[in-house]
Parts: sequence; C-alpha cells; structure tokens
Amino acid sequence: MNKHDATLTALVQTLGDHLSRRLPARRLATLSGLLLHAGLPPERFREGTLADRLLFEQRQDGGWVDVEDTAWCSFVLGRLGYKDSEYAGKDWIRSERNLGAW
Repeated sequence: MNKHDATLTALVQTLGDHLSRRLPARRLATLSGLLLHAGLPPERFREGTLADRLLFEQRQDGGWVDVEDTAWCSFVLGRLGYKDSEYAGKDWIRSERNLGAW
C-alpha cells in the first residue's frame, strides 16, 4: 500500500468515526468532498449511512444550516448520484443571495 492509499484509508476510517459520533453535517460533507475530489470512488460512500445522514438533515426549503453547509452537502450528494437534492441545495443558495453576497 502506498502513502496515498494509506492516507485515503485513514480518512475513510475517520469519516466512519465522524458518522458514528454524529458530528455535524458540514464536517462529514467536507471530509467526504475532499475524499471524492482525491479520487475515492462514489461507490465507497454508498456502503454507509453518509447519504442518509445528509439527506435527513436537508431542510424542506432545500438547504442545510447555512450557505457553506449547503454547498458542501449539495456537492457530495450530487457526486453520489442524488441530483434532486443537489439541485434543491443549489436553488436554495441562489435564493439566499442578496445584493451580490450571502
């Protein structure tokens, strides 16, 4: 196992720990987003409860707690194939924009 693989394995284990400890969605989505960007295949995330947890915390209006949480959660869910949730999150972000800022 090379250093890259060992690092990814350690981060996947960290994600599992974060899920079991019910840490905030932003921390889960940020770590997951970085893992996806690093090349970890989306299939690795379907084995656990990450998507279920992020979907559970998505509000009726399409967003999460704030713009940053919504951006990260939307990105991760989109990469995992949950396009409706991704689009709802992006729509929520657009609706929160006020005079060119959030």
